[in-house]
Amino acid sequence: ANGMVFANLKNLKGYDFSVNDTLVLPGGAAYQVFLNTPEVLEQVKAFAQNPQKVLGAICASASIPGTLGLYQGKKYTCVPGLNGDFGGTYENVHSVIDGNLVTGISVGGAFDFAFNLIKVLKGEAEMKKVQENTCWILLKQK
Repeated sequence: ANGMVFANLKNLKGYDFSVNDTLVLPGGAAYQVFLNTPEVLEQVKAFAQNPQKVLGAICASASIPGTLGLYQGKKYTCVPGLNGDFGGTYENVHSVIDGNLVTGISVGGAFDFAFNLIKVLKGEAEMKKVQENTCWILLKQK
C-alpha cells in the first residue's frame, strides 16, 4: 500500500529469533495484539534481558516492557497515556536509551527513536552520518 514493499515476512511461530540482533515493536493499536501473544512477550523478555541484543519499542508498544517489569531501575519513555507504575524513571522526551533498551514516545519522536537505534547498533558516528543525510526537522519539545 502507498508504495511500501514488505519483503521476507516470516511466521512468528517457529521463527528462530536468536539470529537477530534487534527486536523493534512498532506503536499503534498492534500493541494490544503483542500484549496478548505469549510468543511476542517471550521474545521481548529475551531481547531486553540479553545485553548482546537490542530491544526497541515506540509509542503504545513501549508500555509492554514496562508491563513485563523490564523497566525496573531503568529510564524509558512511552506514550504518556499508557505509562504506568513500571518501577523505572519515565522521561517525557522523544526517545530514551538505557543500556540495550531504546524507547520512543510516539510517532512525533520517530526520527529520534530511529537515530537512537542506529546509535546503539552502529555507534554515534554512523548515527550522525545518517542524520546528515536525512531531511528532517527538529521540533523543540516543551
